[in-house]
Amino acid sequence: MEIAEPRELRCNACGAKLHYEEGAAVLTCAHCGTEYALDLPTEGFIEFTFEEAEEEAIPDVAAVTAEAAPAYEAEALALLRSGQKIAAIKYVRAYTGLGLREAKQVVEKLAVREGIVLPAGGNKACVVVVAGIIFLAAVGAAAFVFLAR
Repeated sequence: MEIAEPRELRCNACGAKLHYEEGAAVLTCAHCGTEYALDLPTEGFIEFTFEEAEEEAIPDVAAVTAEAAPAYEAEALALLRSGQKIAAIKYVRAYTGLGLREAKQVVEKLAVREGIVLPAGGNKACVVVVAGIIFLAAVGAAAFVFLAR
């Protein structure tokens, strides 16, 4: 289910903000009293509060994984065993339609269940090495300029 972004409506007569009251058939300007009829569908329309709509938009991870588990699990596990965690997450997302966070949770639960140890922290060591090299190069260049005087 897709949730539409909220829009701010203004009164055509005075420019004040219009506020929607849940279940109302008209919008009434609190400033000047102008009324605007709402053209709501009479069939197939369900009104949700924001909290209800948010809950509806988030898929039930357990239900989706139970429903599609046999079909995607083997490939995701093969990717995990070869050290390709990101590829496994992408595969699960594509197969199930889950969001990034949910697919990551599914992949991590699969890894735990199967006893696969996932690397933690990604490429932090590489970043530290590159930062160290850049720092040493900067210090060397500064020393060269200082000593060249």
